[in-house]
Amino acid sequence: MEMPLDPNYLELLKERGKESHVYRDYQLTGLEVAEMLGDRTHKALYMRLAKQYGATALLSVARRISEQKAIKNKGAYFMKVFFSEFGKPKNQKKDESKGSKTNSHHRGKEKRNVSPKENGSV
Repeated sequence: MEMPLDPNYLELLKERGKESHVYRDYQLTGLEVAEMLGDRTHKALYMRLAKQYGATALLSVARRISEQKAIKNKGAYFMKVFFSEFGKPKNQKKDESKGSKTNSHHRGKEKRNVSPKENGSV
């Protein structure tokens, strides 16, 4: 027996999908920083920074910046001030697309197709 769907059910699902679900402390910190700076579009960035640097560092800078009314783009200014005070994280992965991706056992050897005659198998 099929139950009739509430006509507002899809709207309810859309609204529920907009809400943030927090499972870890750094996620909550990232959301708080995004709210303070009025920059909800970059909440994932703030969550990652909270995970790498901790809540205290992020919240102290965000509070100072959120109190300054003259700043137009608080998110961008936050990033500038935060990295000037705390530096870039040391555990960032280097861009692997730059440089060579040769394996050590292939270094110096060029791979080429060898015909069966050259191989001696014929």
